[in-house]
Amino acid sequence: MSKPIAEAKFYAMTAEAAVKTLQSDEGRGLSGSEAKKRLGVYGENRLQKGKKTSFAKKFMLQFGDFMVLILLIASAVSFAVSCMQGEANLADPLLILGIVIANAFVGTVQEAKAERALEALRTLSAPHADVLRDGKRAVISAEALVPGDVVYIRAGDVVPADLRLLESVHLQAEESALTGESVPSGKSANAVCDEACGAAERKNMLFSGTGISAGQG
Repeated sequence: MSKPIAEAKFYAMTAEAAVKTLQSDEGRGLSGSEAKKRLGVYGENRLQKGKKTSFAKKFMLQFGDFMVLILLIASAVSFAVSCMQGEANLADPLLILGIVIANAFVGTVQEAKAERALEALRTLSAPHADVLRDGKRAVISAEALVPGDVVYIRAGDVVPADLRLLESVHLQAEESALTGESVPSGKSANAVCDEACGAAERKNMLFSGTGISAGQG
């Protein structure tokens, strides 16, 4: 492909430009041979499992942050100054140390929650996808999806991959896990978003693991 997929901002393109960038065909989809080739280049469509880190190690890694090191140094300096003045004042150093430890604990807990959320997203991934290959619709494993595949989506489906909409009819997606919005997000294939917009504003995109609550695309 002429442009690295990771660098392409498809939400900031028209549907036609996205198809052209992906060197695909909206009317026929990819050929079987091309899909196989791209699968070899980009790998399977699934979230990679990283190496698990123990809670204790996560906690210790929190102390490598620059601001945390500054606070630890400040605590040591405060104690040293108090000792030089003949008064071993532990109140200020202990207060700073307590704040650092509490901050490290909160950071570790938040990191653990993020990992659990990612694991939950893996379990929510769609097992199959309805795609267009060689001009014919076919149901394939979601892991076999590649950049350039034309995917059909409808109410009740779990989105099998991050998708740029080419067509949409009254399409709404449940994206609360990503955006925090309590109501479904309206989607439109005709929308072209600013390059700097966040995920919640990308009305022409669907995101892997989210659900389709209404319409089709």
